[in-house]
Amino acid sequence: MFWLSRLDATSTYAGGVLGPLLISGTGVGLALVAHNLVVVTETDHSEAGAAAGVLQATLTLGGAIGLAALVTVFQAAGAGLAAGVAATFTAATVIMAAALLLRNPQPRVRQSSHS
Repeated sequence: MFWLSRLDATSTYAGGVLGPLLISGTGVGLALVAHNLVVVTETDHSEAGAAAGVLQATLTLGGAIGLAALVTVFQAAGAGLAAGVAATFTAATVIMAAALLLRNPQPRVRQSSHS
């Protein structure tokens, strides 16, 4: 995201957009698959379908709220397309950094049902 926040009116697709999109697309693709696997495999088998449904609903709602927030930033920038895009990706970078700092890195210990 930080790389995309450096775009300006003279940026080219190959020089300013392609690289970050390849990196973020690969990272998001790998992360979402891993996240889905963790949610489904760490949930009791009888509740795996509900957990997957809640996960997908949460991802969709989060995406909609995030998009609304970033469109608001773009609109508020109001200084042209390039400035709006740079402001939007800067805001996305700040949001991602905050999410990384606020996450709970301690894994949850699963209770065994075979006692």
